[in-house]
Amino acid sequence: MNNKLPPARIHYEALTDSAFPFHYSHHYLHTSYPVHWHEWYELSYVRSGTAVHIVNGQRYYLKPGSMFLLTPVDFHELHPYACTPLEIMNIHFEEHCLAPSLQSKLAANTQLWHTDWKQGDRPMECEVIRLCGEIDARGPWAWEAASASLTRILIDLMRACMNQHPVKEEQQVTAVHPSIRQALAYMHRNFRKRLSLDEVAREAGLSAGYFSHIFHQELGQSYQGFLLQLRLQFASSLLTSSELSVTEVSGASGFHTLPYFQHKFKDKYGMTPGAYRATFAASVTRG
Repeated sequence: MNNKLPPARIHYEALTDSAFPFHYSHHYLHTSYPVHWHEWYELSYVRSGTAVHIVNGQRYYLKPGSMFLLTPVDFHELHPYACTPLEIMNIHFEEHCLAPSLQSKLAANTQLWHTDWKQGDRPMECEVIRLCGEIDARGPWAWEAASASLTRILIDLMRACMNQHPVKEEQQVTAVHPSIRQALAYMHRNFRKRLSLDEVAREAGLSAGYFSHIFHQELGQSYQGFLLQLRLQFASSLLTSSELSVTEVSGASGFHTLPYFQHKFKDKYGMTPGAYRATFAASVTRG
């Protein structure tokens, strides 16, 4: 990779307003779109063309009918093949647009949701077009219609991914307490800055002590443990998606001392951040 600049961060406020938390864009990409990340969820559908899609350093092949969902901790870049432009429709949204069970699934998922619908799958393509139309028109009941359409698409995407990669029963996600869902959304948006338990508990409307108890009860790990995993996941993606130094990756991921970052990174991945980057680069070269 040759990304001399850090991945661009695209802010949600640049796209939409808080009163209507949906936005869509329709692109024809003739050239590569450099590595970047968003502050929102992005559901994308390919109508025509082909491309290499790199997400957190992993390569995926896009073709007509491809669909994927990106989260606020994912880095990605697109490289269309020269023969034809990539026509892609993107739907941007926030967690609170969805039912609690789907919010819980979004918060807990750590893998890319990607599937390839059969080319010419008219029901799915029509559903995507309808969703974009609702977002664009903002007519009566547009919020409810957009939410219902998005929910149906996400459920179909989840089912397709589960059929491709069955989930063990013990890994199934149940609905999370409403206050904890609110806290998780806030953490996903703000984990790169100093984030105290007291601050997140206030966002959830709970006392710090009760919040800590409920958080562990609902998610099976402590608030600090979950926050650490968010930061480490982000850091690992940044190491494979940019040429930032390890020190810069540490700061950009929310760590405030380099030794602590290196120690925790090695605990999770079994190697130092530098070795992780080198191992990934070697695997790409071999591939």
